[in-house]
Amino acid sequence: MSLRGTGTSFISIGLACQPALQLYRNRRHLSSLVGEPLAYRSSFFNWLMVSADGIPRLRERMMAPIETGSIGLPAGEKVPVLLGYRAWLYHDGPNAKITRKKFRQLVAKYEHLRQNFLDLCSLRTRHFVLCNTQNNLAAEHPHLSDSMTITFDDRLIASTRATVDRLFPAGRNRLLIVGRADRLERPMRRRVRLPPADATAWEGDTAAWARVLSRHLGTRQAPPRGRRDK
Repeated sequence: MSLRGTGTSFISIGLACQPALQLYRNRRHLSSLVGEPLAYRSSFFNWLMVSADGIPRLRERMMAPIETGSIGLPAGEKVPVLLGYRAWLYHDGPNAKITRKKFRQLVAKYEHLRQNFLDLCSLRTRHFVLCNTQNNLAAEHPHLSDSMTITFDDRLIASTRATVDRLFPAGRNRLLIVGRADRLERPMRRRVRLPPADATAWEGDTAAWARVLSRHLGTRQAPPRGRRDK
């Protein structure tokens, strides 16, 4: 999920579900840090698994509508894909069960989510959150044969930053990169936040994310002991 306030947004941009979930779980904590209420907002990248090396191009893709020819249904037990991009609509498969009616609904859903993404990007201050710490990410996941890059490097981060600054020049863009040490192409000069390893399959540790978000915003404040957003 992503978060929307009156002048601030926190926008998940991949690689998978963990940053969206952690923004949602930490929404009250973030509200207290930025000084305005933040509400859940469904957005385009909340529902995808994307290859790291395609992140900058996918920002560009958000400037054009999602139409019938934008989504493909590969044969077999695969999930729908965003054609021309290494992006998988992981929560919307398997393809064999998608009827013509469901396909039209799928196209309408992702066009709506694209518009939500642009709305989040219209606010004065935008925090784009990119993360590769989800433990169940692997080269073969979520599909059977397509490759998925999960490593971050300086070039990717610089390109992502340049793209969002060019597409959304008004206001302020901030980029939060949350990474796993074994998924970084070293040496790294760009700032990457490294939460401690956790044992979750995909969710991540909410308290560790709270500390990462606090440091991103320039404070050490964490949620009161024992409190967890639901």
